[in-house]
Amino acid sequence: MLTKAVINESVIIRKVNEYSTHYNMKFFLKTDIGESLILVAWIIRTGEDFPRLTNCYPVSK
Repeated sequence: MLTKAVINESVIIRKVNEYSTHYNMKFFLKTDIGESLILVAWIIRTGEDFPRLTNCYPVSK
């Protein structure tokens, strides 16, 4: 589900510093019970080429 959201939703660069670039994305997670707006945050450290998930939790619409 998260992989599909990253492909289809807009990603925002929240902060860039000498250590890493921080990214945020919000998407709607739909289940049989209902749907929630989810905030996902990750970083890519300077000198690395892969993301590290830092947070993933529901937020208010």
